[in-house]
Amino acid sequence: MATPDNEWWARRSHALKAGYFDIDGQFGPLRGVHNPLHRWNGFATPYFPIDSVLRVKEVVEQEQDYPQKFTIDDDGVWYWVEDYADEYDDPRGRLEASIEFDGVTMYDIGNGGWCWDEVTETGGYV
Repeated sequence: MATPDNEWWARRSHALKAGYFDIDGQFGPLRGVHNPLHRWNGFATPYFPIDSVLRVKEVVEQEQDYPQKFTIDDDGVWYWVEDYADEYDDPRGRLEASIEFDGVTMYDIGNGGWCWDEVTETGGYV
């Protein structure tokens, strides 16, 4: 029987696997979880703990050619990109989805839009 490839299945904690993720070496291996059977255009769709989110924030906010920022507050993690600023209902941007995994809140950063690769702890491709 085939495993369903949809959002419901992607978020089931029994289907999630811990691993490391990166995009062309930009972030260094980031700790996170994903469902290896759920892909977006062939790329991983990870969720990240707050320490990994802070690393993503640090890197993307340095990008001068594509202004973007993260806001982290009691409501969660918000992502704002200048190109889409007029489409957001909130000045902080878009609230990123989150899940609980082993008692830790994990955040969807670029899940289904960024080209995340699963990598080893030292950065090699899996």
